[in-house]
Amino acid sequence: MNNLEFNDPKYKLIALYYGISAIIGLGLITYQLFTNTFHILVFILYVLIYIQLVFMLFGALQYWDKRQTGLKILFWISLSLIPAFYTPLIAYIPKITSGLFIYFETGFGANGAGFDVFVLYNTTLRIFNEQFWRIGINLIEFFIFLRFLNLAKAQNISLSPFRR
Repeated sequence: MNNLEFNDPKYKLIALYYGISAIIGLGLITYQLFTNTFHILVFILYVLIYIQLVFMLFGALQYWDKRQTGLKILFWISLSLIPAFYTPLIAYIPKITSGLFIYFETGFGANGAGFDVFVLYNTTLRIFNEQFWRIGINLIEFFIFLRFLNLAKAQNISLSPFRR
C-alpha cells in the first residue's frame, strides 16, 4: 500500500453502493433534462445535482481502486446527504442514495417525530414550501460519514479537499 491508498475491508461494497446510486441518478436526471422543459432555476438545480452525481461516480471508481481521492470525494458527498429540512421558505431532502431519515416536525399546534425510508433517487428541493418545520438526518449516510471519518483518522489521511 503506497501513501495515496487506504485500507478498508468493505471498500468494494461501499464503492458499489455509491457507484450504482450515481449511475441510476445520472440516468434519471439525463432523462428528465432531455424530456422536460424547466424554469431556469430548476434547470440550474438539476445541473448541480447532475454534477454531484458525476463526482459521486468518479469517487466510487477511485474508492474501488482504494485511492485516497475516492475516500475524500465520498466523504464530502456523504456529508452533503445527511441533513434534511422543511421550512416555510425552503424544503430540501437529498435522496440520491438510500436512507433512513429520523425527523422532528412542528407547525400550527402539531408536533411529531417519525421515520422516512427510501431507496435511490427522489431528491426534493422546493422554494416557498408553505409547509411546517421539519428537521431530520439520514442515519445511513450519517453512519457511512462516520465510517469515512474514522477510517481517515486511523490511517492519518487528511480529508481536506485541498490538501494531500
